[in-house]
Amino acid sequence: MKFGTGRVLYAYIPLCLLLTCGVAAGQAGPVFSGQEWQSYGQDPGGMRFSPLKQINQTNVQQLQRAWTYELPRNPSTDIVAFESTPLMADDILYFATPTGQAIALDAETGKQLWLFDPFSGDKGNRRPVVNRGVAYWEGRSLIACGGEDGSVDRRIFYVTPDARLFALNPATGNPCPGFGKEGAIDLREGVASAWPELEYGDTSPPVKRTERRGQGFRRADGKAGVEV
Repeated sequence: MKFGTGRVLYAYIPLCLLLTCGVAAGQAGPVFSGQEWQSYGQDPGGMRFSPLKQINQTNVQQLQRAWTYELPRNPSTDIVAFESTPLMADDILYFATPTGQAIALDAETGKQLWLFDPFSGDKGNRRPVVNRGVAYWEGRSLIACGGEDGSVDRRIFYVTPDARLFALNPATGNPCPGFGKEGAIDLREGVASAWPELEYGDTSPPVKRTERRGQGFRRADGKAGVEV
């Protein structure tokens, strides 16, 4: 794998997981109990608020380190800061690294459950890109990521330094069949493909788009209508 050395073109607009990506036929309701952190900002609105009250100003000084996880390293690891906010779903932490790996850890013990490396076998330097996290999605898909029929589908989405949007199985870290090409979509195509000498990347995690149907609205001409 080679990265160009020319100018860098960054996309700062969060990526939406749209139905046009062939992802889903429906979406399950999000969980906001506070016990989990399934969105980058805790909820789709990015409020970054946790209702948990077990830790407060009177006992925060009693906290102790439970475990430590050391990130995979290569010659480019320290070029940019690690800014990924882990998500937690079903007691598993999910995050991505600036050099392109997606990682799942047991939230209780810190044990690595899986590591997905889209550049596996490439021993050269990687162009690191600030990566602020992954996205967790669950709903109904035409092709379930784990191969199950009739069950709720779950996926981890994240963007690599070479601008590929991956959909991974949260249980195994394997790319989801039926999503893009071998589990990934090239974000350069149709956007930056006309400038192959420029590097293109995204620093923000993808965001979920909630479909709302049957909702009334009023048109500019004053007549009522229904969104379908």
